[in-house]
Amino acid sequence: MLRRLVLSAALFGVLSSPVRTETNPYTFERGFPANEETIQGPRDATMLRDAIEAAVQQFEPFGARPNKVGIIMPQDPEQQFSVANPGMPYVIGVFDLNQAGPMAVEVPEGPYMGTLDDHHMEWFGDMSTIGSGKGMSEKDLLIPPGYGGDIPDGNTPHYSQTRKLILLMRVTVPTGNYNEAVALARKLKVYALGNDASEPTYEIVDVKGNPAPLPMLTWEMSMDSWRQFHSVIGYEIAQPRHRLMAGLLNSGGIQKGQAFEPDARMETILTDAAMTGWAKMNVNIFANGHPESLTWPDRNGEFIPLIGL
Repeated sequence: MLRRLVLSAALFGVLSSPVRTETNPYTFERGFPANEETIQGPRDATMLRDAIEAAVQQFEPFGARPNKVGIIMPQDPEQQFSVANPGMPYVIGVFDLNQAGPMAVEVPEGPYMGTLDDHHMEWFGDMSTIGSGKGMSEKDLLIPPGYGGDIPDGNTPHYSQTRKLILLMRVTVPTGNYNEAVALARKLKVYALGNDASEPTYEIVDVKGNPAPLPMLTWEMSMDSWRQFHSVIGYEIAQPRHRLMAGLLNSGGIQKGQAFEPDARMETILTDAAMTGWAKMNVNIFANGHPESLTWPDRNGEFIPLIGL
């Protein structure tokens, strides 16, 4: 009992006296913040922390147009797609199922290997050699959230939880000939469900030799990154599994259905967060200190997939 009284007295003494040191710029009286600096400082720090965490979570490749144009590219230096396999071309297609409704993808027999990711870069389907046809041709349907229509016989449905999605298709020609891969890529048929498959309106463009920077590289360290987040949050369907990240964005003033109008103080915090988040990801990739990520002990090459961002 005596120990409890002593502890209570000590605690009361701490709470009843202003607390401020050289390393702690905040002032409290009886546990309550005593001035505006003490109130706003932790708020800003929390907002910065939340914004940094949100900044490291985020794709629409250069040249692709939703529902209309896909691209095929080799993994040359002009194409900034760091985690792709450099030994084979990639077809990249982006879709907005809110605009187009279900999209059909006919994959002929051949050395195709495709995967589907939603707007959050979360996998939801495989195609061709790793899909339902096992490389012997197949018909796939990209289904938007909430779709209640029929699935035509002979089609493999893939259900996206977001309105926008991305198709990544490797063309694994045994010869390694890029032109052969381009010819095979153009045999893919992509069209809106209900349209005539013999007249596909989807074009696949070869971007070999042309710069194809990811758009995010132009805005990932600036306020534009937060405007992109606001756009996505406003357009996409809310995902219960992403409540934590939505909460972090909310701290920065990004809310579904609300205008994004940060003041000068908030812009400073968010810009710092974007730059710090970018730095954090690059340090984690190129200087993470995990020996298991090193490809060869005597060199600096690392396995990116082993690194948690």
